[in-house]
Amino acid sequence: MNNNDYKTENKIVLFGPYIGDWKEEIFSFRPFIKWIYNNIEFKDYYIATHFNRSFLYNFIEPNNFFSIYESLTRDELKQENAIHKDIETKEYSSIILKNIREEIAQSTSTLKKNIVHYGLSYIKSTPNFSVLNKTFDKIDYTIDKEKNKIIFIPDMSGNKKVLETILNHLEKNYKDEYYVIGDNKTYFQDENVIHKRIDYLEIVYQFIIDYISNAEIVICPCSHWTLLANQQNSYVFSWGHKNLSHFKTKGAYGFNNDNYIVEINKGVIDKQITKNIDHVINYVRRNKDV
Repeated sequence: MNNNDYKTENKIVLFGPYIGDWKEEIFSFRPFIKWIYNNIEFKDYYIATHFNRSFLYNFIEPNNFFSIYESLTRDELKQENAIHKDIETKEYSSIILKNIREEIAQSTSTLKKNIVHYGLSYIKSTPNFSVLNKTFDKIDYTIDKEKNKIIFIPDMSGNKKVLETILNHLEKNYKDEYYVIGDNKTYFQDENVIHKRIDYLEIVYQFIIDYISNAEIVICPCSHWTLLANQQNSYVFSWGHKNLSHFKTKGAYGFNNDNYIVEINKGVIDKQITKNIDHVINYVRRNKDV
């Protein structure tokens, strides 16, 4: 066999198909494949994921994007880490992955053996990739929505009573200055300005990125939303993660974002959350005026 058969530059790579949730796509899938894209040369690059997240992959040719089944995208609550609860491992490999590889092979007249597959392991637990094998970079996407709003993302990983306290405080003291945003894994859907839209499924994540990028400050439990705010270099106030230091300015998910604000423990959060909200908003506004 010719040694050229083993050279990656003679092969096509398929990233995915990814059918998991937004959190793991941000934490693992996108940064992992971006690292591969930057470091391993292939003849061409294809990707398969949720159609409403295609904008995350502007480094892939648009014609090389494959949408997974819309029903899987629509069921956000059944997406768990890198999997979908309705899809067993055998079905994922023998139907979804197989069909997309065959479609690529036919459209490119490429032998299946020359299509390399990279993706996250199809397992329920969180994939364990070294941060050294991930490339996090700013997501360049803007819709030019309203700027300088307080953006509140009440992620379900947070304490609902604490989040309700924040919502009530914002409504009372910053009524026309804040928006509640998020996907279906956030609380207070009736107040969510994105969830109210009839085109929610199509635009949810584009709008989220735009609101975060243009925020006066993002307020959210420490989570993938914090990572996104750091990545977009936005002011962000977060709390409550067991590995809080990872999200600080010099942490693995801090990305040298000098606009990150969190130095308070859980006890203080529970008792004085509204005072902390006022403090950080005033801090941001003073810095903006300098």
